[in-house]
Amino acid sequence: MALFGYVQVAEIPRPDDAGGIGGWCVGILPLLEQKNLYDRIPIGSPIEDLPEEFFEPPTIFRCPTREIERRQTRDEIAFGNYVLRTNEERQVFVISDAPIEMSIPWVTGPETPPLFRRTGGPHNNGYFYVSGSTRGVQFREF
Repeated sequence: MALFGYVQVAEIPRPDDAGGIGGWCVGILPLLEQKNLYDRIPIGSPIEDLPEEFFEPPTIFRCPTREIERRQTRDEIAFGNYVLRTNEERQVFVISDAPIEMSIPWVTGPETPPLFRRTGGPHNNGYFYVSGSTRGVQFREF
C-alpha cells in the first residue's frame, strides 16, 4: 500500500545505477512510518559505506519463511526478501517474494525484470505478490 501511495504522488524510486544505497525499499520508508530511519540512511552512498545499524531491514521488509531458510550472519547486510518489477514507465508495479537464490542487499531496492523465472520461491516453491498501478492494488499468490 505504501508503494501504491508513493506512485500516486511521485515516480517509483529507481535503483542506484552504481549499486549504491537507495531504490524502492528506501524510498517508501517515510510512507511506512519509518521517516526517522529514512532520514539517517546515507542515500546515494556506496553500499560499502552503509553503517552497521542499517544491516537489518525494518520488520515489514522481512519474510519469516525466507529468514528461517536462509540465515545470514549479523555482520553482513541482509538480503532483500522482496523484489520490485515495473513497466518501463514505472507506473505499474508488482512486489513479490524474492527468488531463493537472489542475494541482493535490501538497501539497494532489489528489482527483477518483468518476466523472471518462477521457480524457487520461499512458499512451497511459489511466491506471494501484490500488484498495483494508478487504478488500484491487487493481492495474489502464484
